Parts: sequence; structure tokens; C-alpha cells
Amino acid sequence: MNKFKLYHMFVYIGWFAIIYYCILKIFNFHIAFAGFWIIVAILSYITHRILKNNLLENSWGKVLTVLVSIGLIIFCVLEGLIIYTGTIEDDRITDYVLVLGAGINKEQISKSLRFRLDKAIEYNKIHDNIPIIVSGGMGKDEDITEALAMKRYLVSNGVDENNIIMEEKSTNTYENFKFSKVIMENKSKEKDNISVTLITNRFHMFRAKYIGINTGLKIYCYSAKNEIITSLNFYVRESFAYIKELIYHYIK
Repeated sequence: MNKFKLYHMFVYIGWFAIIYYCILKIFNFHIAFAGFWIIVAILSYITHRILKNNLLENSWGKVLTVLVSIGLIIFCVLEGLIIYTGTIEDDRITDYVLVLGAGINKEQISKSLRFRLDKAIEYNKIHDNIPIIVSGGMGKDEDITEALAMKRYLVSNGVDENNIIMEEKSTNTYENFKFSKVIMENKSKEKDNISVTLITNRFHMFRAKYIGINTGLKIYCYSAKNEIITSLNFYVRESFAYIKELIYHYIK
């Protein structure tokens, strides 16, 4: 690909980022990470100008090119792992099912959360005797805990109420596992090697599995589908979130 085509490609990337940002805002004005696409648009314009004016011909430009290339390779590898892990649907028998919470509006579950709960219902039809832990506290614009909203949905769709355990204190993925593990240990005779069928959306599974393993649980993935429009946004977000999680894990 010659330089003419290369620097024009960044114009298309920039316009795509702006259009996708607008679509995300129309879909959900408060959606997380949407601002990233404005940054992509700005960087695409800057890159377009740099390539057009041959500003990467000096030594510093070559060093920058190498660093950016390494960053892109790492990003692509991470995305591959995230996408692959999200395809796993392991329906083996485990000690517990853990459904991670997602945002609700007042008392209404979001589409992403519904996908997770539908997957839990699917699993429950195969193994109806395994306890289901629904994990999620109460956040901004939420009138009840996510766990309660999740329990209501499961019960209304035929899951035995006595088989559902609520964890209502967590505010993030790490706390989902931390507080849910305490519940599991209190209810289990064998506190080591507790096995868990983890249910969350495909884009979230890789990082969630990593956090779960680091809390001492044996994690088996049972992935729920994503919302189509927001999938790209959250797949990209997860790469940065995973790197942040790695840094936090090794410095704490």
C-alpha cells in the first residue's frame, strides 16, 4: 500500500469513529467508553497529516512507528483472546452458577443483563439443582439492587426461587467475585477448589474469568451474547480494562 492510500485510509477511520460515536450516543447517551471514538478520530486526523507531510522519515519517526506497531500487535492478540474466550459455552456440572450484574434502569434490567439471565435460564434447564448466585449491588439511577432485579426475572421465567442466592453489595467485577466467594465458602463444606459456571456477556468473559481465577475459584465459561450495536465499543474497551487489571494485580 503506497503512502497516498495509507494516509487517506486514516481519513476513513476518522469518519467511521465519528459516525460510530454518534450511533452509540443515540443508542445510549450515557454509554461507557464512547469518548474513546472521538480520540480515535482526532488521532486519525493527526496521523493523516503526519503521513501526508512525510514527518516519519527521521529517526524519531521510525522509533514511533515501531512503538505503535508493537502496541497494535499487543492489542490484536488481546482482542483475539477476548473474542475466543467469549465463544466458550461449557455446560459441565459445577458447584455454583454465578451471574454477574449489569446496569438496570430504575427496576428494569438492561438488554445485556437480560442476555446473561437468559443464559442462566438455559443452563438451569440442563442442571436445575445447581445454586445460582446473582451478583450486583445498587448503583446510580437504580431503585433496587441488580441482584433483586435479576432474581425477579429468573423467577418469572420458571427458575426455582429457593435455588437463587442474592449478593447485593458489589459495585464492580472484582467485588462480584469477592463477595460471592464469601457466600460460596459459607455454604460449602469444601472451601477449596470451588467450581463456578460463570455467566456474563461474550466481550466481558475473558477479563471476568481472569479476575475469578485470581480470587481462587475454578472458573468455567458459559458466555451470553452481546448487543450488536455496542459490541465493538465494549470489545475495544475490554483490552484496556484487562491491561488495567493486570497492572492493578501486580502492584497491589
